[in-house]
Amino acid sequence: MDRWELLEIWIDAYMNRLLRVSFLYLQNKFDAEDCVQNTFLKAYAHMDQLHRLDNPFPWLTRITINESKQFHRKQRREILGNAPTLLEQESAESAHLRDLRDRSVYYAVLALPEKYRAPIALFYFEELSTQEIGQILGVNPATVRTQVSRGRRLLQKRLKEVGVDEFGSSVVESETST
Repeated sequence: MDRWELLEIWIDAYMNRLLRVSFLYLQNKFDAEDCVQNTFLKAYAHMDQLHRLDNPFPWLTRITINESKQFHRKQRREILGNAPTLLEQESAESAHLRDLRDRSVYYAVLALPEKYRAPIALFYFEELSTQEIGQILGVNPATVRTQVSRGRRLLQKRLKEVGVDEFGSSVVESETST
């Protein structure tokens, strides 16, 4: 299998997952797409090292996070003082999450501090282990467990404030169905 074929396989397998990760940092679909495109360009450039990995997803995720953070820092310097860019077009991920019982869950995750947002998203949305998340984020798995636990508590508190129970159902909706 040549490098292009392997890259195509990785793009098919990981594109949507990496877009979700980048979107958590940038909260803009188009910027996230740019960062993930840069991720795959870097992956192609280092294909000789990566093709030996059983699972390149943690490595690709680490690149995506770094690209997203770098883009965010650059953008913040360029647009100092302006309001954050809103999504101009709803992404497929946003549409899917909107279709869940209450989109408040999704926005509550986005509202978490950055140090909790990524571990929560990788743990619950991508279903990665704390070991894998630690490898991606470059922290100890015990730190990841702490961040997930604290992030979960902040998330539960926020959801309770907006009237959503821990299962993602609207409290009003639950009360009317009983």
